[in-house]
Amino acid sequence: MTAGNAKNIFMVELLTIKDFLDAATRKDILSQMRAASGGPATVYGREASGAVETLVRKVTRVKMPTETLEHVTRQLLDRKREIESY
Repeated sequence: MTAGNAKNIFMVELLTIKDFLDAATRKDILSQMRAASGGPATVYGREASGAVETLVRKVTRVKMPTETLEHVTRQLLDRKREIESY
């Protein structure tokens, strides 16, 4: 890193919500993710082109069941005020 690009670095604080999903749901989601088909996800690295840069980070985009997406979305909406206040 050079002094010229140091001003572009910032830290992101991670919001953690204890027991956002119960243990059984977490286990189920992990199983679904492992079983799901997927492909390379867009990862931004040195260029803003959106190219997949496996040397920067390797990420897979998976297709999750609609029911799972709806469940997680409901959980997020139920915690909307808590998330917004963070």
